[in-house]
Amino acid sequence: MHFLNAIILVLPLALASPVAPGCGTVQDKTGLGQTLLGDNQCHDIGAKAKSWSVSDDCICVAFNAGGCSDTDPRTWEFVTGGHTGVDLPGGRVQNYKCFTNMVLGQQWVMKFVATYNPKNLKNN
Repeated sequence: MHFLNAIILVLPLALASPVAPGCGTVQDKTGLGQTLLGDNQCHDIGAKAKSWSVSDDCICVAFNAGGCSDTDPRTWEFVTGGHTGVDLPGGRVQNYKCFTNMVLGQQWVMKFVATYNPKNLKNN
């Protein structure tokens, strides 16, 4: 009976704990990997990334500097989503954000299109 009471007390806590959905994996140059978290937050990879694989129903943005700036395109490396594997050249990627909310993810896609569309780039 005590065991059953313990389960009944712990179960609501376990069900209430939010767990970010996994959006794939990222590997650093040593081959160590970690899960890409789809919680719309900025995450530090811990070492410069070598490659990543993004799962279906996720869009991930890679950054080359801390803070995952929404406004500084110089820190944006690329955006990718939906069952995609990517080799990350140059070891510049240090941070990421992943989205399972496709509306938020598509906003990032549109930022990249607006910023990097050849029509919007000026020749110096």
